[in-house]
Amino acid sequence: LTHRDHLPWETRAEIERVAEPRFWDEEDVTVYVLGGTGAVSDSVFKELQKIREVSAVKRVWGPDRYATAAAIATEMDDEVWIGTTAYVVNGHAWADAVAAAPVAARDSAPVLMTKTSTVPTVTMDWLEDNGITDVVIVGGEGVVSSAVAPVLLTTKNSLHPEVKKYFDESDAIGVPYAGLHLDQGIGCYVLGGSAAISDATYKAFRDLWILVD
Repeated sequence: LTHRDHLPWETRAEIERVAEPRFWDEEDVTVYVLGGTGAVSDSVFKELQKIREVSAVKRVWGPDRYATAAAIATEMDDEVWIGTTAYVVNGHAWADAVAAAPVAARDSAPVLMTKTSTVPTVTMDWLEDNGITDVVIVGGEGVVSSAVAPVLLTTKNSLHPEVKKYFDESDAIGVPYAGLHLDQGIGCYVLGGSAAISDATYKAFRDLWILVD
């Protein structure tokens, strides 16, 4: 962790401790600055560049915290590989993100961010584009509400049994979703055209959502 405009001595000391043996073994050491200049200023970036044991400093950021998290996930995928799991935290609950980070690293999983009741487009796009099949939501419904739905994958020409099983076990079929009817703008979405998900699969999924008054 760092202050916006200056690097704490504790952080500098830890970077030096971790990097020193690699430096003497002539290994490259890259420090990643996460966030734009509004979060970590150029002065901190330059301080990091002056540390003898550091061979490169790279900033990873986006126009907002949600895009920054997605950019970090992409960088992680490029550098060390990711699995099929992602952790999702409230974008304003920094403590949840910090707490989840070690567990996510163990699982080779990125940490992405959401709003309390809606998933930002950049987060949803990243999940869809990177082969994520399992999402771990960090925090109770006070920070990530039940309105944030999972992303479920199906085969093109038939509704995957696991998709139907999910809705069967969640008791979401045949009842108003989150207390509201689907015509009030609450519900699920089929993502992609008929070339990706056939009309028959779409109809099978749609039929799960016949409300019983």
